[in-house]
Amino acid sequence: MAILEGDLLDVRPLGAFAAGGADWPTFNGGPAATGYTAEVVTPPLELQWQFKARGGFYFPPAVAQGRVIVGCLDYNVYALDAARGNLTWTFHTEGPVYSGATVAEGVVYIGSADRNLYALDLQRGKRRWQYTADGAIYCPPLVYQGLVVVGTLDSPTLHAVDARTGQRRWRFLMADRMGSALAAGEGLIFVGSYDQTLYALAPKTGELRWWFAAPTNVDSCPAVAEGVVYIKTYQDDVFALEAQTGAEKWHSAPPQPPAGWNWSALAVAHGLVYFASTEGHRLCALDAATGVLEWAYETEDEVVSSPAIAGPVAYVGTKENRLLALDARTGELRWEQALDLPAGQEFLRGIMWAPAVAEGTLYLSSLNGVVAAFRPRT
Repeated sequence: MAILEGDLLDVRPLGAFAAGGADWPTFNGGPAATGYTAEVVTPPLELQWQFKARGGFYFPPAVAQGRVIVGCLDYNVYALDAARGNLTWTFHTEGPVYSGATVAEGVVYIGSADRNLYALDLQRGKRRWQYTADGAIYCPPLVYQGLVVVGTLDSPTLHAVDARTGQRRWRFLMADRMGSALAAGEGLIFVGSYDQTLYALAPKTGELRWWFAAPTNVDSCPAVAEGVVYIKTYQDDVFALEAQTGAEKWHSAPPQPPAGWNWSALAVAHGLVYFASTEGHRLCALDAATGVLEWAYETEDEVVSSPAIAGPVAYVGTKENRLLALDARTGELRWEQALDLPAGQEFLRGIMWAPAVAEGTLYLSSLNGVVAAFRPRT
């Protein structure tokens, strides 16, 4: 149910998120959340710099205009110089910052467990506005058509605010809280929910255009490509749906119900759909047109993330802080590197999400409290 508030907003596009651009301004690269850039970052890679904080980093960095922006569980938002890793500014919140950042038109949008969505100046970190929601904001904000959209950990409500003013425009009520992140494309906003539903909403009003009932929770971030929205449930059912209507194109089910669950996002590139299997030690690639399994790579460590696709290479991190580079078309291992970070035993540990790729550099963050930048070895 959508609840409109105030005057109808200006729905002109805000910010540029074209695939293959120099920046990686939000989770999985842009609103469509395909995890793909045309930039070629060829392994082997070598460490360029490393930044350490007292708290862990959950979502990966956003990279824009020479800045690396990352939220930290020590209650801070950090802005680093993308070339050298030097700290540029810090913004303190009143709660852990699980949320990833989104950057558009010189503004950083990021949420905190203190229930606030913040808009910060990219260059100086000065607060422009803040919006208080009805729960801890843990997902990266979606910036789309002049809106900033977030959900919370404690409420089934989706909040949409004006990107320039922070004024609330509409709310959408689900039966349970949203999944890990939102996506947008084809003129619609897509949000998965723990009520086992994918919702497609009109950006201007929050009106429900269509919904799709899944067999289990839709915790993973959707991905939108070529008129299709791809979703994954937390037990590895993957669906391809017509973006405009929700009509099912195909469904890929696991051979048997997995024992566990995960929230791996999806990546879409080279005619394939990539995700980490719930079984924890397998990265899979399905044919984007048919859903047929094209390849699966068995990992030594536990992987809970889709890869970032940089040209022909798929990069993925593991819970044991190992970075892998695979041939994106065949799944063949091309390079791997164990990062010099302490091991952990917690369920949430290591590298939980796909890295960011910008300006020929791969940026990743870890729950061990490290942000690192890698470039091709010279």
